[in-house]
Amino acid sequence: MDWSQPLVCPSASPRDIAPFLQAAYDLKAGFVQAILADAANRPERGTLATLLQAGKLDEASARLRLEAVPRDGGLLGSLDRFTQLPSGSLAALGWAVDAAVPAPAAFVLLGVGDRIVATAPTGGARPDVAAVLKDGRMADSGFALPVPPELAGQRVRLFVLGHDGGLKELTPPGGVAATP
Repeated sequence: MDWSQPLVCPSASPRDIAPFLQAAYDLKAGFVQAILADAANRPERGTLATLLQAGKLDEASARLRLEAVPRDGGLLGSLDRFTQLPSGSLAALGWAVDAAVPAPAAFVLLGVGDRIVATAPTGGARPDVAAVLKDGRMADSGFALPVPPELAGQRVRLFVLGHDGGLKELTPPGGVAATP
């Protein structure tokens, strides 16, 4: 690994997704170490290990820069709707799978502009998705991604993160309004 080179983050979308991944890495102290240290074979462990190994140290900022390759093949999903939760907060509901594995996708990422604002794993029951895809391994592909309250009504973008670190945007270019 060449630690002296900065991140170049190719993206199929017009925006650079490197800040999304940097924010995810910045959360490392809170959950990444626990997942990587977990002896259980959790799907997100491989994703996080891939992201961390693909990182490059930016000596000027003393941060790890991450790279994720855009990938269309095998990443499927849908942002079904935004809904108001009983608590009053807003959540994005949908499903995401990584058919190349095959398994539910590792994570979904919610972005605004050039920054990530929320992440969520899959794991919600979606027997309808498993039935349509004719694969019972996809039954836990649902997600409920909390939307920060200050973003209600703003345009947001949703990405699915595959087990190999690949990304695919689930929203149209420019995103969608976060409204129930």
